[in-house]
Amino acid sequence: MLEYIAIGLGKDRHYFRLWFVEQSLGTFRSIKYLPRTAAIVQSDNLAPADYQLITPEHTDSGFLTLLNTFGYPGLQVIVDGEYKFVKPETNNMVVNLGDLFARITNFQLKATMHRVMDIGCERYS
Repeated sequence: MLEYIAIGLGKDRHYFRLWFVEQSLGTFRSIKYLPRTAAIVQSDNLAPADYQLITPEHTDSGFLTLLNTFGYPGLQVIVDGEYKFVKPETNNMVVNLGDLFARITNFQLKATMHRVMDIGCERYS
């Protein structure tokens, strides 16, 4: 995948190897999102105006974030100046570009501005 991105940026296909061949760092973590109160909120009964912010808008500091939504909505990204939910797709990953990726590409590609909303149920990502 990174070879295609390098070529698309007009770089040698091995451009990104420098950062990943030796002494690279990867982090794996899971995040548990708790609803405001699971006993009284049914996610299928929430209107968009009822959603509450869990994590304010931000970009990730690393290179790439690979996210499995496990079928739950909640992640929002900016599209045409406004936040939109990322549709959770079974057996697919969401890829957010991070600040390091933006810097390495001389900001030709931007880090993904995103936030997380409380959809009224406990979930993991």
